[in-house]
Amino acid sequence: MLTNKLRLNDTKTKLILFSSKYTPQLIDVPSITIGSSVIGPSGSVKNLGVCFDSHLNMDKYISAICQSANYHLRNIGRSRKFLTNSATECLVHAAISSKLDYCNSLLYGVPDIQIRRLQSIQNTAARIITCSRKFDHISPTLHDLHWLPVKERIVFKLLLFAFKAYPGSVTNCPDYIRNKIGRTLRSSTKKLLQVPQADYASFGEISFTHAAPRLFNDLPIAIRSARNLNAFKSKLKSYLFVRAFSHL
Repeated sequence: MLTNKLRLNDTKTKLILFSSKYTPQLIDVPSITIGSSVIGPSGSVKNLGVCFDSHLNMDKYISAICQSANYHLRNIGRSRKFLTNSATECLVHAAISSKLDYCNSLLYGVPDIQIRRLQSIQNTAARIITCSRKFDHISPTLHDLHWLPVKERIVFKLLLFAFKAYPGSVTNCPDYIRNKIGRTLRSSTKKLLQVPQADYASFGEISFTHAAPRLFNDLPIAIRSARNLNAFKSKLKSYLFVRAFSHL
């Protein structure tokens, strides 16, 4: 930190211990001293706007998204009759979609009940844009807007990182993400990634190191072999879109 001319802010430093909700914490850390401040363990911490709790169930972060999104949706809904469809959609993307997509790869593997809370936000936004009634079936509306549902948006972001971090890729990708992707398998023509063994059934299987290669290998070869990032994004969105609305 001295090399980069950085220092800790004592008053804003927090301590948190992460553990599974099914097992007790194995380390008991009553407090630590940083500078002149004594810091005890906290139930949740915030980093880059994302709230992490001690069990990594992301409940507080999702609650914060829903609270902020509902506030904006109410305001947009009150003004809807004065707005065109395109203007309403721009507002929704700026105030709602940006919140649903921000750091959403961290939400991979969270319980479905949490995903449904975010999906409800997206459904409400779609109804405001299209002036649909509350009890109208939402899938055709999302399909007409060409929106990926929340769960598919999370998978899309995860696979986007996997493509950028693929060994030998020329796309811009931070080293701390690229180093999380293992080497390719010997059948390099198929563009398959090695999937490391998960250490724990709960946290291990939803970690980026395990989930990203596994999801990437499950994609059709035509998508994995995309020549550039834009082609990969286009093919991937079409693939996830068809899979999400195959019942229509």
